[in-house]
Amino acid sequence: MFDTGAITLFYANHKEVVEIYHKVQSQHAKGIVPKLILSEYFYKTWQIFGRQAAELRTNAFRNSNVEVCEMADEDIFNAGKYKVKNSALSIADCIAIACAKREGATILTTESEMKKVKQVKVKKLDY
Repeated sequence: MFDTGAITLFYANHKEVVEIYHKVQSQHAKGIVPKLILSEYFYKTWQIFGRQAAELRTNAFRNSNVEVCEMADEDIFNAGKYKVKNSALSIADCIAIACAKREGATILTTESEMKKVKQVKVKKLDY
């Protein structure tokens, strides 16, 4: 599960992220990302690298073996519940938590606040 903190997934300077990505591409691991997170990925990539790079990277992400998942009705309520419990998390983070819980996924993130999440397994990546 890739969340907003893992927005830097395709920054090839992180050995562990590159290894995980290759596992997903070779279908030795499953990677999922909520559709909303792709929008944030596009936005943050545009901020740093410009529009053309954001379009290329987002399309590469969409065309990879990472599965883009839609929000289920239950995610609406669960994401809201997680936001009430931890107002420091963004709503995108809360949606990632809800989707990860539903899918039984581990969240890969660079977000420090996500270390406090107890509802799902979170792997904090340091950059």
